[in-house]
Amino acid sequence: MICIPGINASENHSLAADGSTSALLLQSTAAKVCVLCLLLPIPIFAMLGNLLIMAAVARFQSLQTPTDAFVVSLAMADFLVAALVMPFSLVRSIDTCAAQQENQTCLAAFHVPYALATSTVCFFIPVGFMLFAYGKILLAARRQARWIHAMEHQAGQLQMSRSPTRADPSRQGQASVESGSLKKERKAAKTLGLLMGVFLFCWLPFFSVSMAHPLWGYSISPVVLEASMWLGYANSSLNPFLYASFNRSYRRTFVAILGCGILGRQLRACLDSSHFDRQAHTVVT
Repeated sequence: MICIPGINASENHSLAADGSTSALLLQSTAAKVCVLCLLLPIPIFAMLGNLLIMAAVARFQSLQTPTDAFVVSLAMADFLVAALVMPFSLVRSIDTCAAQQENQTCLAAFHVPYALATSTVCFFIPVGFMLFAYGKILLAARRQARWIHAMEHQAGQLQMSRSPTRADPSRQGQASVESGSLKKERKAAKTLGLLMGVFLFCWLPFFSVSMAHPLWGYSISPVVLEASMWLGYANSSLNPFLYASFNRSYRRTFVAILGCGILGRQLRACLDSSHFDRQAHTVVT
């Protein structure tokens, strides 16, 4: 009888354990790389885009207005969030994802009163004030639109009562200027509404999940928590694209800063001269 040496059961168990550990380590590394490639563009675009906004306002005098000062303050806040907060959150998100693969999760959990208080004070109350202020802006814009429409109607009636040779060009110019300012204000109101809508879309899921997580017995998946948080962070990288899409001045300044050659020089000259043209028009008016 020939005895073939077999493999000890303990050795077989250790080999299986080593194989499963290697597989888990490989899956964990792949998950870390995927999360890094998915989330890393958010802080990069946030820092570069908001730096571009601050550089545009600092470079061109046509953008140095009180409205653009608020834009710069928002860009600076988004830049600081991207530079000081997002890197640490990125490391935590990568470690959290690697710990689902290994079934070892360790997340911070808040009590119900603390979660409700922080979400209400930090988000829902400020959003209520923002919506109230935006409603007041829309009402003021509507009242001004009615007033300008009444002025244009009155000017039209005066022109019809007079002969064409006796038409008042100053009144026509005033009506056209008021109509142009009304269009700009409507566009600004729409842009503000779009910014608020994107802000709510990005941050509302995070604060809603933060309130629901302790109420539901901390049963929400960590992936949902991390995804809602990074959706809020994505708002900091979306604002520069929104400014470039709906504001011609910012679009031109971005092209002038990033562009090169004849187009960039022409846009720089146009933007530099627009500030002096605006001052001259104000003096004449």
